[in-house]
Amino acid sequence: MRRVRKMTKKIVAIDQYIEKLNAFPETRWKFYKRSNSNSIYVRDGLDPTRNTRIPLKKYRNDVESDCQKIFLRIIDLGQQDWSLNEEESTPKSGKWGELNKKVKAFLTARNKFSTNKNFFGNLNSLEKQNVPFRWTKIKLWVYEKKPAQKTFCHRIDTLSQIQKYFLQESGECPYWLPDEELKAIRRIHNEAIRAKNKGLQKTENTKIRAVVEMQEAEKYFDRYIDDYDWQCWALAMLCCYGLRPHELWYIKEDRKNFLFVPGRLTKSKEDRVTFPIYMHWIEKYKLLENLKKYQSMLREFSPPVITDMNNKSIIISVTDPALYESTGRWEGQKNSDLGNWFNKNTIGWWKKGIRKMPEFRGYVPGKNGQKTSSMMTAQPYDLRHSWAIFLATSNQINIPIESRAKAMGHDRVTHEKKYQRWIDQRKLIDKDIDSIVIPDLRAA
Repeated sequence: MRRVRKMTKKIVAIDQYIEKLNAFPETRWKFYKRSNSNSIYVRDGLDPTRNTRIPLKKYRNDVESDCQKIFLRIIDLGQQDWSLNEEESTPKSGKWGELNKKVKAFLTARNKFSTNKNFFGNLNSLEKQNVPFRWTKIKLWVYEKKPAQKTFCHRIDTLSQIQKYFLQESGECPYWLPDEELKAIRRIHNEAIRAKNKGLQKTENTKIRAVVEMQEAEKYFDRYIDDYDWQCWALAMLCCYGLRPHELWYIKEDRKNFLFVPGRLTKSKEDRVTFPIYMHWIEKYKLLENLKKYQSMLREFSPPVITDMNNKSIIISVTDPALYESTGRWEGQKNSDLGNWFNKNTIGWWKKGIRKMPEFRGYVPGKNGQKTSSMMTAQPYDLRHSWAIFLATSNQINIPIESRAKAMGHDRVTHEKKYQRWIDQRKLIDKDIDSIVIPDLRAA
């Protein structure tokens, strides 16, 4: 016996407004519903052929507020012509260039150059590929990358920035970039990350960095400091104070051999101070004595760009005293360029088998953060990484994790996420045992 499927008519929000409009026969414009589209269309009642149809693709026929808005406009127009205003006009394929200029200006006013780097790259990709202003096509562009990959997340983040631009301009997301759809693929991305990391060792799928110990660092500096004076000074500063390479351009000496690191000039959000872990290096390698000398050299070799955070056209010199008096007003731009320059002129550069400096090596941490016999080439940023590991495992220095995190320019959660996986867990346990003192209650 043949089964007959019961068909039910799908009721959408626009149906009730089509019925309401029947009570206003004097209106010129009528709703037109297409079976293959959720967009609202209107047709001209004065056209006997009924071919004059206007797509209002920003508005959906299954959203009551959209239907009500167009219904009221039809009543208000009466017999007048329908003219598309800017709000209702549909951007055509191939117009990314014009939109990109506006979005880039919006991002430039809000963010640092390093923050915008990925956003600008993806905006250029949308323009180059001439992606149509339709969600289905934009979604395909996102899925050119795979969920759980950083590039996939960067594309989602770029679309979120476009949404923020439109929210500022009109208070609404564009119809071709629906918020719920974007949130949905972000959830897919997050679920893919969780599935990928489930059951994996904590150091897998993460960039492995060399851990440089004090003795190895001293052997290297003692051997090469005469031939590479400022380079060894700079590398020793990273080792001793846990600095990012580009922060060498901005730091200044503070009390008790501490260093002041201005927040918005660097990658940190707030001003901070950091402290030395190898006190004898301050004298041995003249770290503070040579600070102004070598810092001036760095600024001359690769000048930093510092602008007013509210007006990028206002530029200030890194030597201007006002820079440190009102740090909140200024922010460093293109700090990644300073870091790249530093890498190329110290231990981070390798081209055609030739190094700028001799190779600097550290040990490779195991899956549980323990020291192994394997060695690898260290990069400048690895020295900051080594600073964090030394403080976490040293029995000689007992500084709370909150203070260590703050000195590096981030919070405790970020600190644990970035560095805890590389730390020998047995050493952490031993350090906890040694830090707890239990009194003899009988003696008390």
